Amino acid sequence: MNDTSIRKQVFKLLAAYTVLLFVSFCAIALMFAFVVEDEIIERLMIQQGNNVLEQYESSGVYPTPALSGFTVYTSIDQMPDIVQASYRPAPRVFEVFTSDYHHYHVLTLATGAVLVADVSALLVVSNPPAGWLVILGISLTTLLLLAIILSHWITRVTTRPVILLSEEVKAFPDSVSHFTASDRRDEIGYLADCIETAVIDLNESLKRETDFTRDVSHELRTPLTILKNDVTTSAPGATRDRQLAAIDQMDRTINSLLAMARSESIEAEKFSLTALIEEAMLNNSRDLESGGFEVDMLFSEQWYITANRQLALLVINNLLINGIRHSSNGQLSIDIVEGDLVFSNLHGENAEPRNDIGVGIGQGLYLTQRICDVLGWTMEVIRSEDSHQVVIKAPISH
Repeated sequence: MNDTSIRKQVFKLLAAYTVLLFVSFCAIALMFAFVVEDEIIERLMIQQGNNVLEQYESSGVYPTPALSGFTVYTSIDQMPDIVQASYRPAPRVFEVFTSDYHHYHVLTLATGAVLVADVSALLVVSNPPAGWLVILGISLTTLLLLAIILSHWITRVTTRPVILLSEEVKAFPDSVSHFTASDRRDEIGYLADCIETAVIDLNESLKRETDFTRDVSHELRTPLTILKNDVTTSAPGATRDRQLAAIDQMDRTINSLLAMARSESIEAEKFSLTALIEEAMLNNSRDLESGGFEVDMLFSEQWYITANRQLALLVINNLLINGIRHSSNGQLSIDIVEGDLVFSNLHGENAEPRNDIGVGIGQGLYLTQRICDVLGWTMEVIRSEDSHQVVIKAPISH
């Protein structure tokens, strides 16, 4: 996720939150306006009802209410039909809604008379003036736009230190030696300080490991060369062959460790996998000929792969040598099945497992697995009754 994407995500969340709050406050304000409107009308009803009762007690006649739309009925039959249908004696004001936009409030007085008020003209919230609606709409739209603009500004302000910190983490320690955000005295500063400490420790640890691997690999080459020369000039025999095999194994191990320790090991290029396998077979032709070992490459067309060529060659060499040394039947087949590179050791019908090193190519694959991890490949060992297979899942194409 890049910096622009981070800002967009934060802005979307903040804008959505702003709009939600805006709509919620508008709904609350509208509901409050209705409550206030009803409360005012109810108080007017109670006030007019008290005035009517006072004049009735003094004159014995129900007066006409001072407010327009307010009427006193001494009989239920005199009331409007819609009010009669909904009327119920109650000490409090109740409302009657109609389909012709009339709205009645009804109050039963202590004397049994009923005060009915047609308050349709008083409903300002339900029937607002057109000009008032225009002003309200413009005001609300302006406030909403200001809130969204403010959200955008807050997004830029809040994400700027996080984005700067992420850029510095990516550039550390090549072009950045200290995180700028570490000097802040807030949560971002604390986070930056913790990340800086962790990254420094991690880089130092990786450097020590890389230096150790490189130094050990270089230091072992000279004594290894001396041993190989001495063993090569010794008398032929089984002991000499085992020693040479061990020296070759150690040499391949050193090459693998040194290749993985180099920073350029992650550099990838596209090259012919078919040619790489043929090169590996030529490199090990002496072992193939001396052991009478058969390697069948079951495909002839050109296949290509994108990876670091040196590490890929080490993988092929390791699997080839492993197959030669651990096969019970002297046969190894190399094929590409459904885009995967497959090394298969076939078993003979009467092959017996070798207890010293095992049958198949499932032994000694630790370094090969590590190289595959560096390359981003997947290695799987599959054992069956008639073969042992190593399946390499890698970006192979025609």
